[in-house]
Amino acid sequence: MDVKVFKMLTGEEVIGELTKFEGEMLFIKHPLGLAINHEEGRLVFVPYMPYTSAPEEIVVPVTSLLIEPLVPIESIAEDYKNTIQKIFQKVFIPERSIIRPVK
Repeated sequence: MDVKVFKMLTGEEVIGELTKFEGEMLFIKHPLGLAINHEEGRLVFVPYMPYTSAPEEIVVPVTSLLIEPLVPIESIAEDYKNTIQKIFQKVFIPERSIIRPVK
């Protein structure tokens, strides 16, 4: 599974499986939005455009990206892999917190 993080020109961050790069198009399977729950200081995965068919796969032109797709840190990739089956119907908060409060 080739899990990548995509930074869109709109500012959105999306994590998903890069299945194909054809011409100028990226095919991203099981895309999830990345967000921060500021109250708890935790990263959350949310369905990407849950009111559409996007949860299965999206096709993104490379011109829609701010930077090239990046490899997520290991713990985030592992959380993504462990939750893609259950994430599509609700918000999932990983058990592990990657954000530490500044003291």
